Amino acid sequence: FEMTRLPSSQPLTVFPKVILLGDSLTELSMNPDSSWGADIANLLFRKADIIVRGFSGYNTRMLYAALPYLFTGMDFSNAVAALCICMGANDAVLDGYLQSVSKEEFKETLKEICLHFIDKGLPSERIILSTPPIYYASKWEEKKRLLNEELQPRHNENTKLYATIVEQVATELGTRFIPLYSSMMQATNRSDLLIDGVHFSLPGSNLYFSLLKPHIVQLTNRIPELLPNWRNFDDDLPEKSIQEWMSENDDFVRF
Repeated sequence: FEMTRLPSSQPLTVFPKVILLGDSLTELSMNPDSSWGADIANLLFRKADIIVRGFSGYNTRMLYAALPYLFTGMDFSNAVAALCICMGANDAVLDGYLQSVSKEEFKETLKEICLHFIDKGLPSERIILSTPPIYYASKWEEKKRLLNEELQPRHNENTKLYATIVEQVATELGTRFIPLYSSMMQATNRSDLLIDGVHFSLPGSNLYFSLLKPHIVQLTNRIPELLPNWRNFDDDLPEKSIQEWMSENDDFVRF
């Protein structure tokens, strides 16, 4: 074996990506206690990069304002295998509070968020829209009392209306749809699905991942394991093995 110096100018290699976009439910998705994002990363190891863009407390109005700054230079038509959007938990705060967004504005803004990506070349069927989760009042009120923080009041009947709007947007735009709210409501252990009344516990996170997984698998099943298996390397010319793999898989790895 003779060592070869790597070239000073490297090819621009863009691996497939899965984007998780949302509020604190997404921000916490790599946390061991709420690990649905980490579960997706584990599912797709050596297949795709997982990009987490979660912003605690954000409603759709805030997220829409931030969109131009989140994915500069991203090739949505080729490089993004899936985009998971979970919004509405904060929009559904009752009227008169800072995070609250009217149902009419919520529908229009959620649609515009999706169209932002569709206009950049992302096929609508690669977008996975999730409803907000249920709300467990006693846990959330107790947390806010202990933290001495102002309560932004919620109610499941109101959240249900926002969940219905998410389904309407998914139908109108032809995106994929996750009925998170109704799935949690139907669970026999629903009081255990939220650690503090708003955010996922581990069982709640596991439920959400189980709903996402079939869509993620379907959208990524053609992506090969990235880079050659170590058993397939040419001992004398390892760089040749890399180059051959790249040439054979240029549908998935861009230069």
